[in-house]
Amino acid sequence: MKGGRTYAQYGCSARHHKGASVCANGLTIGEARLTDAVVAALRSYFSSPEYERWLADAYEANQRARARAARRDDEVARLEREVRSAEARVEKVTEALARIGYSEPLAAKLKSEEAKLLDARTALALAAPAAKAATPPPSYSRAAVLAVIENLASAVLAKPQKGKALLQAVVEGILMEPSPDGYAVRLTLKKTNPAALEGSGAGDYQTGCGGRI
Repeated sequence: MKGGRTYAQYGCSARHHKGASVCANGLTIGEARLTDAVVAALRSYFSSPEYERWLADAYEANQRARARAARRDDEVARLEREVRSAEARVEKVTEALARIGYSEPLAAKLKSEEAKLLDARTALALAAPAAKAATPPPSYSRAAVLAVIENLASAVLAKPQKGKALLQAVVEGILMEPSPDGYAVRLTLKKTNPAALEGSGAGDYQTGCGGRI
């Protein structure tokens, strides 16, 4: 306990559950040091050239998605106009039949226009769902993500439970291994909401913590 707060100790789960005969790794690390290491690793990764390249690639992919969505929207609008035009032609021929009476030419014309209307509606039905599903995700700058990390670091200190929940929202897994300079921390990040640290991936970072967890 420190400052009225109880901190957990983390270690090898195999040793904890099955004993030293299964795993000789008796190293442990305190929750505070582990949390500091995780936040430092997040800060390091999202400040790295690797993440900057990821952002650039994501931005280009976003722009391509927007262009594809715009083309699909244009195609849907064209097909909608085609359907309305075909409906108007069918209605016009139907009115002519009602006014003049049955004739082979009018019956053939109606059949032809109805076939064109069916084709237009089918094409529209196939195109419309793709257009609705093509809304591209919003993009986020590295500065915005780093600002979130700083808020996360503050939350971990001020409100540990809230900070832990935020970390769990973005971190899929954590692996810490001994290294000459302390511990190598490997984080696997979830693909999640940008507001809670956009992106997915993993990175290796050296920190001053100690122990393989």
